Amino acid sequence: GQVIVTVKAASSSLTVDKKSAEMAVGKTVDVTVSKGTAPYTATVKDSKVATASVKDSKITIKGVKAGKTTVTVTDKNKKSATINVTVK
Repeated sequence: GQVIVTVKAASSSLTVDKKSAEMAVGKTVDVTVSKGTAPYTATVKDSKVATASVKDSKITIKGVKAGKTTVTVTDKNKKSATINVTVK
């Protein structure tokens, strides 16, 4: 007999629909995650500048005070993507 094995490559990376986000203090920007494996976590480098919350595949970034920071989104398999955040 003959056995045919098909191997589907796992997604190579996590992608986000915005590589950068800009908002005013008190405002939010939503970023959608794709090609990763839920659950996702979002880590803000400087939480004095912005905060981030996760709901399903949507990351909501909120401006706290003027400045720049990054938000790193990581999936279940430790793949990640970084979003540059500017709060005005």
